[in-house]
Amino acid sequence: MKKLSDKARIYARAYKTLPYGREIEGTAELLLQLAEKLAEYEDLEEQGKLLKLPAAIGDEIFFIFMDCPKDYKEEYCRDHDGSCENCPHRVPEIVSRDFRMLDIPNMDRIFVTREEAEAALKELERGKEE
Repeated sequence: MKKLSDKARIYARAYKTLPYGREIEGTAELLLQLAEKLAEYEDLEEQGKLLKLPAAIGDEIFFIFMDCPKDYKEEYCRDHDGSCENCPHRVPEIVSRDFRMLDIPNMDRIFVTREEAEAALKELERGKEE
């Protein structure tokens, strides 16, 4: 099935002037379909249910992960069961994985390319130095 946007582009390219005769029927129908689809998207947007994802589900993404260095963790982190939430020895690391629905709440920390993640990591490190 062709997308409504593709049909609209075909109509726009075909008619350099306004359609007439039987062609008006098809144009009116297309415009009604476009208006209904647009209204649906606008309603979803108003309800906060419309998301633009940074990547498709299953695409590789990159994010900054904070963890203790392995040698430190093995020797010193046993007393808090490996939970390094408040550990001052944590270091940032760029990791990648497939984009999942669970990542959506953290979209501000997701990067589509390694370069974007590295730039964000530099900013994070610059902020710590100041």
